[in-house]
Amino acid sequence: MLVYLNSRKILYMSAVYGLHDTHPDIIPLQRFLNEKLGLDLITDGNIGKITQQAIFRFQGTCGMSEKDEYGPCYGPATQALVTPITDAKYLNKKAYEQAAELIGVETAVVIAVTKVEAKQFGFLRTGFPVILFERHKFYASLLKKLPRPEVLKLVTSDGDVCNPDAGGYLGGISEIKRYSKAKLINAEAAMLSTSWGLFQIMGFNYQAAGYISVEAYVADMFVSEQAHLKAFCNYIKNDKDGSLLKSLKSKDWAAFAREYNGPAYQRNKYDIKLDTEYKLALKKA
Repeated sequence: MLVYLNSRKILYMSAVYGLHDTHPDIIPLQRFLNEKLGLDLITDGNIGKITQQAIFRFQGTCGMSEKDEYGPCYGPATQALVTPITDAKYLNKKAYEQAAELIGVETAVVIAVTKVEAKQFGFLRTGFPVILFERHKFYASLLKKLPRPEVLKLVTSDGDVCNPDAGGYLGGISEIKRYSKAKLINAEAAMLSTSWGLFQIMGFNYQAAGYISVEAYVADMFVSEQAHLKAFCNYIKNDKDGSLLKSLKSKDWAAFAREYNGPAYQRNKYDIKLDTEYKLALKKA
């Protein structure tokens, strides 16, 4: 299967021929196909038989066909449909550069922090942002909005979403179920009590993330990973004492990791990981 990327002709043989090849530019394609077609492709940048079949299926939804001697291919016509969408939604070089300019640091610094501190992707394969719902935050938020007896009743009937104690995490797509259940009880409280996107910034931090309301913040989290990164940069800029930004500008990884990850940062070697990713980003620049 011939795949044309960055004006270069690259040969990809499908699994039918017992050969595989990978390219990082194929990962956004696989993510797009998962969201568009409701698939569960492994996002490894490999075009094998399964990804090739998904490309063929997508082409069919657009009433088009693009093939070479090996079958359906990710050629110029297909890329013309997919690339504008993936470029607008998923992180890329331009997004990193814009974020670096926003906070006044090197692009390599932004890349390093994203690689270490962010989730792998900001969206689930369904297209819903990665979230983590905090039932104890929801409980605290509801106490400000509803009579206490009503909140305590919810603890008894819906303890998985309203509880004075943290926990009940399901992870991944299953978190959407808890969030959706909470949203039916009180939409604003549910949004405030959920961490969102690549950097898992809590809803109640919407102002620090640069938004006038939690509704505006959450709406942007559904748009793109660029929005996730911008929210994170605003969060860094709006740090009350400015220490997070200062440590990034000076590349004091230990200071940044200590404040961002807590005193146990050394156990997970966050400072070492940040330095490693920074140096790798410089080499690739």
